[in-house]
Amino acid sequence: MQDKNQTIISAIARTGYVAKGLVYLMVGVLTLQATLGMGGETSDATDAFSEFIEQPFGSVLMIGIIAGLIAHAIWKMLQGIIDPEDRGDGFKIIFLKRHRFFNRTPLYLHVVRGMANTTGGRNAGW
Repeated sequence: MQDKNQTIISAIARTGYVAKGLVYLMVGVLTLQATLGMGGETSDATDAFSEFIEQPFGSVLMIGIIAGLIAHAIWKMLQGIIDPEDRGDGFKIIFLKRHRFFNRTPLYLHVVRGMANTTGGRNAGW
């Protein structure tokens, strides 16, 4: 049972890190387009997400990124609660590292909410 749990946790972590990497890639591509004069005018993250959705397969990719960022939020919460990487149980580890991991969860969920609103979740009550 322990191996199965570790496999699930590992899959959640990997999915989350892939999604996080895709967000960085998305921002980089949009920045490059704007720099080269190939993209539209973007003033904030919402405009960037909106512009990305208008690209071919943008909304499908955005939904995948949203799911991945939810996985990343779950991963950060698990790092804070159960310490799946076995970092230790000393005061410094628990208070500084695990507390930091756990407190990042709302940040990722806030980004997910913004992306979902941009994707069309605004009409669904997100």
